[in-house]
Amino acid sequence: MTQKKDDFNLKSKEEEKQMIEFTNALQDNMKKVLPNLKKVIETLEQYCETETALNQVTVKVITALDGIAETGMGDFNKGIAVVREILCDLYNGRQTSINQGTLMLLDSLKKEYTARSKEVQQLSTSTSKERKKFDQDLSNAEKKTASTSNFKEAMEEYKRIEKERQKILMSHLQVTVMSNRATFGSIIGSFALFFKSTGSSLTSSGDKFISYEPWLNKLSKSKSNIPRELRALMTNKKQSYVNLSGISTELKQILKSARLKPSHLANKEIVTQLYITIKQMVDAGQLPSDLLDQLKTTGNVDERVLQQTQTARRPTKTGWVSARVPGKGGFKSKSNSQPSQKATYNQQPTQSFNAPPPPPPSYGGHHNVPPPPPPAFDTGCGVPPPPPPARGTSCGAPPPPPPPPAFDTGCGVPPPPPPARGTGCGAPPPPPPLNAPPPPPPPARGTGCGVPPPPPPSLNNPPSNISTPKASAPSLLDQIRGGTSLKKSTDRVLQPPKEELTAQQKGDLTSLLCGVMANRRKDIADDEYDDDDDSSDEWSE
Repeated sequence: MTQKKDDFNLKSKEEEKQMIEFTNALQDNMKKVLPNLKKVIETLEQYCETETALNQVTVKVITALDGIAETGMGDFNKGIAVVREILCDLYNGRQTSINQGTLMLLDSLKKEYTARSKEVQQLSTSTSKERKKFDQDLSNAEKKTASTSNFKEAMEEYKRIEKERQKILMSHLQVTVMSNRATFGSIIGSFALFFKSTGSSLTSSGDKFISYEPWLNKLSKSKSNIPRELRALMTNKKQSYVNLSGISTELKQILKSARLKPSHLANKEIVTQLYITIKQMVDAGQLPSDLLDQLKTTGNVDERVLQQTQTARRPTKTGWVSARVPGKGGFKSKSNSQPSQKATYNQQPTQSFNAPPPPPPSYGGHHNVPPPPPPAFDTGCGVPPPPPPARGTSCGAPPPPPPPPAFDTGCGVPPPPPPARGTGCGAPPPPPPLNAPPPPPPPARGTGCGVPPPPPPSLNNPPSNISTPKASAPSLLDQIRGGTSLKKSTDRVLQPPKEELTAQQKGDLTSLLCGVMANRRKDIADDEYDDDDDSSDEWSE
């Protein structure tokens, strides 16, 4: 059967001595407080009697004032009535203060005095008795270690008794501190209620109470808000381990200046908050990114919280997606819309064939050869498009207009011969008669009348002389899908910081982290322990 592990850490002899001294001092102080508390109660009883007598005199003043209420002048009559009304309000307020303030305060203090008198006596007796018992047991165990032959067994018994003795000493200090704080907290809270009830009658004290009310209420209820000098003696400190080997000396100095302790880096919440804060400055280009890698070496960056924060800050998608929605600017029709650069990412590039084919070789060194006419519309009978104009006919002269679409003239009519090559540059061909029908185009070379010309190049049938672009290297996502394994974060070897922080960067980062920790301390409950004064939790050089 496995025994439950005892995680109690023995305190030093100096700490043990301080526990006994604090316990004795607080118990002696409470013995001195109780007689003075009794005097406060007796004085408040006299105060209540005086307040009652004052209120009785106030009634006499109001009655006497009624004798001069009739002045014979309307405005003075109203003035006397206002004075009487104020005195009546003062009487009513004071009477409320007596009933709900002074009498209630007296009752609360009397109960506190009776309860604490018994508690102090019992606590003093039990503390003294238990100390003597454990001191005697520890002394006997120490003697056995010197006389017995089984030294190991005697030493284990001595350590066990010493540990139990320290636990009892710690419990004595805890009970004494709580008893003292409960007494003074009850006294302050009772007076706070008294001031609140007198606010309607005593304006000045009521206004001052309003300004101090939150602090008084907090002080009267925070029984476990222990002073720092007593925390280490009353509690068993938990040891925390954190890997600081990846933190540079420069970053350690910044964290130290921002009032952070090494134990703070063992807290996932704090480290994650620091990581998010520094990442904002890294993303803005104000700090190097290796600071984030240093924080990750602690192993306390909460990836789940970090991912949620990044998702919440991720901007909405814009660009070509909204541009393709019907009704948005720039969207005309499906056939005329051109895919943007984002839309064609990771897709097969599309070739454009709107450019004309290269011109045929010139004859006789002529220049300014006009481009070929656009393809003719389908005439419905398979007639091929008209031939290009004769080469060598343009030497600065304007090109002839393209012929209109050919009409159905029958497939058996031979086309007119093309213009002869070598025609002079200065003699353009004569225009045809106005009423003459246009001649049909000649059939394509080597084809019959009914054979259509070869189709023009299209998107699906690109010309053979256009080279296909080379495929780009696979992306990281494609490599992962193909079986490429990534390195684990623990396999990475951190490089030293690439650049040192400037004095301005250090100051800005220190101020920012100071603000983060200050806001965190405000959010911590008043009764939560804060070990900022722990001398053992310091940065090592």
